[in-house]
Amino acid sequence: MQVYKKAMQLDEENLEYVASFANFCLDCGRIPMAIKEYQRLEKMAELEEIPVEDTLFDASRLIVEAIDRVGQGRDNAMVKPWIRQALVWAVGGLGYNAEDAVEMLTSE
Repeated sequence: MQVYKKAMQLDEENLEYVASFANFCLDCGRIPMAIKEYQRLEKMAELEEIPVEDTLFDASRLIVEAIDRVGQGRDNAMVKPWIRQALVWAVGGLGYNAEDAVEMLTSE
């Protein structure tokens, strides 16, 4: 973990470092830290107008897999915000925002 942090200190604007660190956090079961890093990635990319929807789409799947792996249970109150964030990123990766996705899913 220290290697990632050092790399990010050397090049704070490197989106690849942030994404790699977030993935590493998930591999270690540190889901809240991973989500925080993905959110930071999202903000950094937005400021630089760099598309990261594909990365966040992949992250959404990895987050749910990590939740399942650590055995928290998807309906656990602590986990629900993580699931919600994963869903927002998954829907965004498909080109929708949350409101449009809800409308699409609830319309007949």
